[in-house]
Amino acid sequence: MRILLGCFVFGIIGVFTVVGVTTTATGWFLYLFLIPFWAMFPIIIVGVKGALILLGIYVVAFPIAKLIVSRSPWYEKAKLGLATKGTATIGGFTMHGSSGGSSWSSGGSSSGGSSGGGGSSGGGGSSGSW
Repeated sequence: MRILLGCFVFGIIGVFTVVGVTTTATGWFLYLFLIPFWAMFPIIIVGVKGALILLGIYVVAFPIAKLIVSRSPWYEKAKLGLATKGTATIGGFTMHGSSGGSSWSSGGSSSGGSSGGGGSSGGGGSSGSW
């Protein structure tokens, strides 16, 4: 049970940590936002002492990782793309900038012509006939 719970907790927190390290705009917000999660959830799996060690590693390693990643060419390209075009594509993800931060989407381009749905129901975008 502990192994499954550990995989779930560290998987979720880990994904958000990686997004925080690689995101240009909201990375430092995620750093501060995740501190309580790194402090509390690992207690269930590794105990108080282990959780404090993991919290210390997170607090020190995140800024170092952010500094290393921010000097990479793709990070600079993404930062420039967000500043000039409002979007940046990194790997299979597209980051959309806004005045309050940025958001990620996966897959292809989201600038397609049709929004889908419709039908003859007149409300809510359902398709087909009811």
